[in-house]
Amino acid sequence: MVEVVGDYVGTRGISPETMEFFDVKTSEEGKQYYTYPSGGVKVRTLHNKTFHAANGLKTDELFGMNLFPKGCSKMITITEGELDALSVFDMMKKGDYVNAVVSLPSATPSSKLWENVREYLDGFEKIILSVDNDKPGDAVADKVCNMFPRKTYRVCLLYT
Repeated sequence: MVEVVGDYVGTRGISPETMEFFDVKTSEEGKQYYTYPSGGVKVRTLHNKTFHAANGLKTDELFGMNLFPKGCSKMITITEGELDALSVFDMMKKGDYVNAVVSLPSATPSSKLWENVREYLDGFEKIILSVDNDKPGDAVADKVCNMFPRKTYRVCLLYT
């Protein structure tokens, strides 16, 4: 069992308040802890961008979906990484209104994930995909577009 220690530290332009809302802690040793809905934790070592699972992390749920009940907003944004979800959340906040933002547990999610989140995602009018422009990102986009053909939109991410 990994003890989640640290503070809610803003990073990469993400506010400490957003880190707290998503319960993402950063330790003095340079690790970030992303707590998933069922209590499992994804641990990221910042200096070399490695990840490992702890506390029974399940890869069949979306990071943040416990914070946004089905249908709580008209649209939901799905990102490929937890920090991406936090960045989008910070950008999209408008006063008291917040759009739902969640993250995939990995760039190559399991079929079990899609089974578990189908009903949840169907509770939103629009599904915005903010995934990388690579094979895994394309596979995610294809999967979600096939599941929800009339309400899925993809944000094109360009890198320079």
